[in-house]
Amino acid sequence: SPSRPLLSSFAMSARARRDLRIDLLRGSALLFILWDHIMLVPEAANPFFLMVTPALWGVSSALAIFVFLSGYVYGLVYRRLMKRNGTSFVFKKSYDRAWQLYVFNLFTMIFSAGVVGGFSLLLDREISTIYYRADGLFHSSPEVAWHILTLQYFPGLLDVLPLYLVILLLSPLYLVWLRRGDWGLWGATTTSVGLYAMAQYGLNLPAPMMTGSGGFWPFNPFAWQLLFFIGITLGWRKPPLLCKRWARAAAVVVGLSILKIWLLPRLARSGVPMPEWLIAPIPWADKGSLGPVRLAYFLTLAYATAYYTQSWGARLRSNEWGTRLLRVGLVKPGQYSLTVYT
Repeated sequence: SPSRPLLSSFAMSARARRDLRIDLLRGSALLFILWDHIMLVPEAANPFFLMVTPALWGVSSALAIFVFLSGYVYGLVYRRLMKRNGTSFVFKKSYDRAWQLYVFNLFTMIFSAGVVGGFSLLLDREISTIYYRADGLFHSSPEVAWHILTLQYFPGLLDVLPLYLVILLLSPLYLVWLRRGDWGLWGATTTSVGLYAMAQYGLNLPAPMMTGSGGFWPFNPFAWQLLFFIGITLGWRKPPLLCKRWARAAAVVVGLSILKIWLLPRLARSGVPMPEWLIAPIPWADKGSLGPVRLAYFLTLAYATAYYTQSWGARLRSNEWGTRLLRVGLVKPGQYSLTVYT
């Protein structure tokens, strides 16, 4: 049949075995996030990483994979929890998790301060040359402490946990909507899309000390929550159909994006004549505010991936040595993705 349930084999019943594709993709996202961060250090940059990270394939990133699949798993798991234990239990569990992330984030900053301070003394270099946006960790003023405690400041590369924390605070509200059927879906969608639209016009959380991002959070939680919400909805409700024709079209879009983002600029730099519009930056694709083009491209990529990986679940359970390596190196970290990232 040309049409199959979208993410259907992702949707696990209480008796079904865990779908290892989700864990594989989340583990891969963690690895890609690490590689993207390595690329920020000129001395450690490697051409191989440039070829394999999603950030160089198109207007997407490993963070989008992480947020989307986390939303999907959240919707899948918390639907059962809400049905079994009630709404108040789900709110408590989500907010307890958010509190844990807040504490982890503070400890991570303290640990980072120790590491950065040690390297600064060892290498006799300025802190800002070792770790981006880490100077604030070494100010002892009450104002800086307040900014750290209220998540108005965090060093570079430590901005994903606060983003996820805020999304977790919003997510139980969407579950309450979704529980009310079709009209609840429309209400939740209107709320999520409305927040996203306002984020495109400047709605964000303040971060006065982070001047590099204009005094606001580098990753706008009011924009990124929409991607998490889409994941929640696919995990909560019966997924729509996945069409082979549309999957092929999505794959073509992904291929053209790779040409646009990765290949054409390199050809132009090597001297190949190229029209300016072919190598011009793609508009409305800002990462911090999850621009509309970036969001649409990721959903296109997710559609193609969902279709063309339908047979991976069974393969990942085989006993071949390559599959066993994947399970240890990527699947297992993906099963504990948030803990591993922390």
